[in-house]
Amino acid sequence: MPAECSLFAEAFLAVLAAGALAVPINLRWSFSEAQGAIHSVGAQIIFIDEEVLATFGGLAQDHGLRCIILGASSPVTGADIQTGADGAAMICFTSGTAGAPKGAVLSHAALHSQAIAKLLMVGYRREDVYLHCAPLFHIGGMSSMLAVLAAGATQVFQPVFSAASTLDLIAAHNVTAFIAVPAMVVSLNEAAQSRPAAQAHAVNSHGEPSAMVGPAPDLAAQSAGPAHAHPSPRGVCPTGSALTRVQRILLGGGELPEHLQRRLRLLFPRAICMTAYGMTEACSSITFRPMHAEASGPFPDYLRTSAASRGSASQAAVAEGICVGHPPPGIEVAVLCSAACAESAVASGGWVGGAEQAVTRIATSAGAAGEVLTRGPHVMLGYWDDPAASGRAFLPGGWLKTGDLGAFDAGGALWLLGRLKDVVRSGSENVNGAAVERVLLQLAGVAGAAVVGLPHDQLGEQSRM
Repeated sequence: MPAECSLFAEAFLAVLAAGALAVPINLRWSFSEAQGAIHSVGAQIIFIDEEVLATFGGLAQDHGLRCIILGASSPVTGADIQTGADGAAMICFTSGTAGAPKGAVLSHAALHSQAIAKLLMVGYRREDVYLHCAPLFHIGGMSSMLAVLAAGATQVFQPVFSAASTLDLIAAHNVTAFIAVPAMVVSLNEAAQSRPAAQAHAVNSHGEPSAMVGPAPDLAAQSAGPAHAHPSPRGVCPTGSALTRVQRILLGGGELPEHLQRRLRLLFPRAICMTAYGMTEACSSITFRPMHAEASGPFPDYLRTSAASRGSASQAAVAEGICVGHPPPGIEVAVLCSAACAESAVASGGWVGGAEQAVTRIATSAGAAGEVLTRGPHVMLGYWDDPAASGRAFLPGGWLKTGDLGAFDAGGALWLLGRLKDVVRSGSENVNGAAVERVLLQLAGVAGAAVVGLPHDQLGEQSRM
């Protein structure tokens, strides 16, 4: 559990090479949370560096662990150990969005599959300079690190994300690629706006810097145009020409509102921005989509009707969906007609063959709304020491249940309609909390939104935000 640095990557790769299980510890956890994770996996060795020794060093003593201080020298040489592709490589704890965090066991094949997927879809190259903005103890940051490593690109580490530091590192190291989540985009935009006018440069339609006289322009005003707008011939790069060198940005961790998409394109005018949909249990990304309006178009009416008729949400609640694109080669995605359909198929013993083919038919036809499933070498082996939860997570045939509601459009792109459990039962209506949150985020002055259901005498539940 070193801080965010190259030592983390070296220790992780060393553990994999030794055939042991790596368990990254979230540095944002409290001491008791980290203690619980270490106890649950039965850890024997802890890697730690000087920066976090004072905070977490007591974990080794409390659990009788062998403590290895990273950065210290050792006369021990490596051993030639063979590991199988299907063997367990790491335990990555989930974010706990649908309950308490669980340890997802990921194989060497899953890590390899995800690295190849990101190489193909994002297009990392040997010439890239990749800046680590996302934590390596999350699967998104870790899988991107492996993809960039496979490309042979240069990697730049920052211990903790800071928008100002990120902008400085981009300029200092000629960074060409990074990944981010919506909160980071907000921070980067604010940090860029606060830079002195002397650091501001305009860029022409080719993304080349040109001289600019006067104060740094207002990105918020420039980003208020139509959703499909691209940087104008005098688009603005407030922190200088260094940001025009960024070529690849991968976004995950939730939907990026349209106004932030426009600001991101203005801030990094030459970057190809991709969004990814995924989960820890699938070793990160399941689908990818280029971030521009032409990539998906408006939310199809037939998907709105299908989602409403499924009974998962009212038609008013499913006002919009989120297009998350297509899966990369080697990753399968399907939509299950309903939870009841799955249970009856399993109970009758008819899942293998007939029911599995039914899932395939749903996956290739537009409009059917249901739970999103995925399978392939990228999916987890199961939850650590929790066979009951592992059994609930999978359907026969190797399909991993995501817990998300989705549907395919006529072009084969996947649209997310909300979480299956993110439903508020209000009177006779099922209100999709995620859909309401998306509407709220479009309002001026709303930086974040959360919708929950509270008990109500008449309605049963009532939405509160």
